[in-house]
Amino acid sequence: MNEIPLTSQYRHELKYRINPAFSNALRQRLRTCMLRDPNSKDDGRYTVTSLYFDNCFDKALKEKRHGLNRRESKCRLSFSDLSP
Repeated sequence: MNEIPLTSQYRHELKYRINPAFSNALRQRLRTCMLRDPNSKDDGRYTVTSLYFDNCFDKALKEKRHGLNRRESKCRLSFSDLSP
């Protein structure tokens, strides 16, 4: 198993809601310059499920609720609905 080097950089995500019309327009534009994921279903979609692990004191949850921008790393298990 390879060790992953620790870094002082943090990942920060910003999420936005967009309306269906903008979503459709964006989808059409992206189709002209991006390849479809070969793991997707016929409709171009697939489900990704992530399970996050916290400690027994709910530290990650509390940091999130308090709005801390720089939180400690948390462990995430992620899988998609890929068929064998």
